[in-house]
Amino acid sequence: MRKAVLVLLMVMLVVNPAHAAGRITLAEFSWESINIHNHILKNVIEAVFEIPVEMLMVESAPGQVGIVNGDIDIVTEIWLSNRLTWFNEENNKTIVSAGSVFSTPTTQGWYAPVYISDRIKTIDDVSNNKELFSGRNTGLINAPSGWRSHEITLRRVESYELTDINVVDPGSGAGLDLAILDNYNKQLPFITYYWSPTYLMGIVDLVLIQEEPHDPELWNDESTFKCSYPPDIVDKLINKRFHDDPKNKPVVDIVKKYQISTEDTNLLLAERRKLDTPWDIFIRQFMADNPEKWRYLVDNTDDFNKVMAHLKN
Repeated sequence: MRKAVLVLLMVMLVVNPAHAAGRITLAEFSWESINIHNHILKNVIEAVFEIPVEMLMVESAPGQVGIVNGDIDIVTEIWLSNRLTWFNEENNKTIVSAGSVFSTPTTQGWYAPVYISDRIKTIDDVSNNKELFSGRNTGLINAPSGWRSHEITLRRVESYELTDINVVDPGSGAGLDLAILDNYNKQLPFITYYWSPTYLMGIVDLVLIQEEPHDPELWNDESTFKCSYPPDIVDKLINKRFHDDPKNKPVVDIVKKYQISTEDTNLLLAERRKLDTPWDIFIRQFMADNPEKWRYLVDNTDDFNKVMAHLKN
C-alpha cells in the first residue's frame, strides 16, 4: 500500500511539475494576441509576488482540458463565442470567468478597404456595386477552406444574391493575409472576411460592412446567415481551485483587472511582426516605454517600482 501511494505521488509530480515547483501556469495558444496578455501579466506577477510564471504551449482542445483539470491555472484569452457549449457545461464547476480581456469590441464579418468605404458602407452597397467585385483580381476574399467561416461566407453569398461576384479561396490563414495585403497595396476594390484584433489590422485600414443586427434565428445551418456575425465573447478564465485558494487572491485580482483595447492590440501585433523581436523582449520594452498602459494593475508605488526594476533586469 505504501509503495502504491509513493508511485501515485511520483506520477502526480511528473504530470504537474509546474505546480509542484510553486509556479503559475498560463496557456499559450497559436494566436499571437495571447502573448501580449501573458507577458504583461508575467512581468507584473513575477515582479510583485516573486512567483515564477510558466507559459504552456497547447492547442485549443488540450488547453480546455488543462484549465478544467488544473494543469493550467489561467487562460488570458479564449474566444468563448465558439465554445459556449463547453463553457456552459463546465461553468461554476471547475473554471471561473475573469471577465473580458478586451476593453473595446472585437469585430468579425465582411470588410472593405477604407479607400472604397465612401461607396461600400452597407451590404446593400455591395449588391448595388457588384461590378466592382467581378474582375479576375478583385472580389470577395473568403476564409480558407476548412474554416467554419468559409462555409458561412458561401451561404451568405447565396442569401445576399451575390453569386455573380468573384469569390476567392486564399487557401490558408497566411494566404488570406497575403491576398488582403496584395489587393490593398494595389488599391484594388475588394471585400474580405476578417476579424479584429490581428496584426494585419494594425497595417491596413479595413472598415466593417454594415448589416442587419445579429439574429440567432438567421444564424444557423437551417437558415440564411443574412445578418451581422454574432458578438464575440472573449474572456479570461481561471481554474476554480486556483481561483478559490485564498493565497492566490492578489494574483486573481490582477488577472481580473487586466484589459487591453483591440486598437492597442492591433498596433502591438503589427509592430512586433515588423521588428521580429522575441515576445518577452518586445513586451518588456513596451511596458518600460509605456507604463501608463499597465500602471492600473498595481495598487501602490512600491509595486510599480518593483515592476519597473524587473523590466530593466
